[in-house]
Amino acid sequence: TSFEFAVQMPYVALERAGSVQQMAARHVTHVVAFPLVAPGDVLVGMLAIELSWPEASGRAAIPRGAWVEQIELACVATAAHLTVLPRARKVTSAARDPLLPVVGAKMSALVEALRVFAGQGETILLTGPTGSGKTQLARWCHAQSTREDGPFHTANLLAVEDGMQMADLFGWRKGAFTGASSDYDGLVAEAHGGTLFLDEIDKLSLKAQAGLLRFLETRRYTPLGGTRDREANVRFLVGTNADLRELVARGAFREDLYYRIHVLPVQLPPLSERTDEIPDWVRVFLARRHLESSRVHGASITDDAIALLTRARWPGNLRQVDNVVRRSYAFALVRAGGERGAPSLGLDDVTRALSLEGASLDGSSSPHDADLDGLDAIARAVVDTAIERRRRGEIVDLATLEGLVGGVLREASERLGSVKNAYLLFGASTLVENRNHTKSYKRELEKWDALRALASRSKDRDDDDAP
Repeated sequence: TSFEFAVQMPYVALERAGSVQQMAARHVTHVVAFPLVAPGDVLVGMLAIELSWPEASGRAAIPRGAWVEQIELACVATAAHLTVLPRARKVTSAARDPLLPVVGAKMSALVEALRVFAGQGETILLTGPTGSGKTQLARWCHAQSTREDGPFHTANLLAVEDGMQMADLFGWRKGAFTGASSDYDGLVAEAHGGTLFLDEIDKLSLKAQAGLLRFLETRRYTPLGGTRDREANVRFLVGTNADLRELVARGAFREDLYYRIHVLPVQLPPLSERTDEIPDWVRVFLARRHLESSRVHGASITDDAIALLTRARWPGNLRQVDNVVRRSYAFALVRAGGERGAPSLGLDDVTRALSLEGASLDGSSSPHDADLDGLDAIARAVVDTAIERRRRGEIVDLATLEGLVGGVLREASERLGSVKNAYLLFGASTLVENRNHTKSYKRELEKWDALRALASRSKDRDDDDAP
């Protein structure tokens, strides 16, 4: 095995360890690598130490002793010194980026390190819980890079069947499989000269992992059904909420691919560790939702509603906050009689939305304020927004709708005449192409009907208890 360290980081320059013959000439038997970790758990470099350890030659061995602990402590101190990053720098409103409008104390050092990482061509591995903002950060990294004028594409591997993942990435030729009525270049070709964000990479099949590894090593690939290799100049950003090392240990993820993508790993903290960001994110999501329907500013939210949202638990992170704000907005419109204008979200609207979401203060579900008319009103409001945005050439992503998907899809399919058109309205063309939209529709309707039944039982109990 060749021990070759090609890591070249800001402030840290590591020489290549060289070939096996060169290492043997120096009597090197083992190489120990110590990570340099900056504040925010960001890897900024590596210290490699060569050992001459004849007794352990030919097998993996872990050196022990006080010197190991001393080097580890020195690495921590060195990383903190070399990165010269503030541990907690609150970004002022004037410095905010449209792609990253809120940066709290916990995220400040991480974002500054990512700004440096973005300028390089290496793969960035974004790990963190679902909904913590990995896709948004990936877009931001692309915008900060030298490829900013190139395309940016996202591959959501969770939405693609295992057998179609290779084809989705590398394309296919006409007739390669049933339904392949024309050529498709694939996401890698579409991202040529730019960036491709592979979200949920832990869902990549072992076959697709092999294809991706080959491309990362050679920059060449072959479309499904094709006979000639193609080349593409693409930078990869990778996202996951899984422990890839554990998947490697279980044989569910290729070890060689893991080391190929584990170049610049960055761990995003959950929203529970970034509560100072919640008020600002609520205002950002509210302004965004209002602009979608009216294109003007003016929507507001009361201080007591903000305080309630800040105290709530958010297992779904930022995506869940966005959902609750959208539902609160819909309830505010219903309360105002559906009048267009600039609604003011109050405590009642937010409480109702939280109970429906199951994100109450103690984390339990308590839908006592939910009613069937309210649920249908939300579905109608979301579909109205989606149709309006589609007319403007925009897309509403189904993934942002969470538990409301079933009702929204039912409403959209009735309005547009088919389930297929409902999925296409929300940009889920991959599900339609793979003919998975029917199964998805059935699952989402089951969730929606269960939610309606729960709301109905809650309303019946309230009626029975009424004096």
